[in-house]
Amino acid sequence: MDQETRNQINLELEHGWAAHKQGLEGRARVHARRAAGIAARIFLHTQGSNITISAYDALRQVAALSTVSARVRQAARALTLRVDETFQLPAHLNLLEEAQILIEELLPEY
Repeated sequence: MDQETRNQINLELEHGWAAHKQGLEGRARVHARRAAGIAARIFLHTQGSNITISAYDALRQVAALSTVSARVRQAARALTLRVDETFQLPAHLNLLEEAQILIEELLPEY
């Protein structure tokens, strides 16, 4: 992974944590998904998949892979959950933490 990509992932995570601290959970979710999506697309590309797929589709593909850990599949599923009618996810779920888990396992050089 090149430095520019590493910087892009870090920037998304930084913005996500800043939004979380301000109580802007919708923005935090967006940044978590973007960071994880970048990692998922890079990982899939190294596995021979098309890198032009969307971040969402990349996360869905990772969630279906038997070659990654159950924890990464769980994180990928969490990152693709839809919010409910009140724009909320399950209370116990922190997508920034889920993104970090996914990134660290899929991109060990991160």
